[in-house]
Amino acid sequence: MNFTWGGAGAMDHYSSISPNFHNVDPLFMDEAAGGLNLRPEPPAFAMDGFVLIAFDEIGIRSGQDMEQ
Repeated sequence: MNFTWGGAGAMDHYSSISPNFHNVDPLFMDEAAGGLNLRPEPPAFAMDGFVLIAFDEIGIRSGQDMEQ
């Protein structure tokens, strides 16, 4: 892949970070439909420092949602 966002060489930098998973299913709930929550036992949980992102708590929200 030849991406330019992030500056020249950004993809090379991030692909060299270790530990890194290559050709491993991350076990998203429903990636095809945009469901990026993880299933209960993803390989990422084995990585030191992995922090789970609460996808259901991020993104554009209505004013009513913000008040809760």
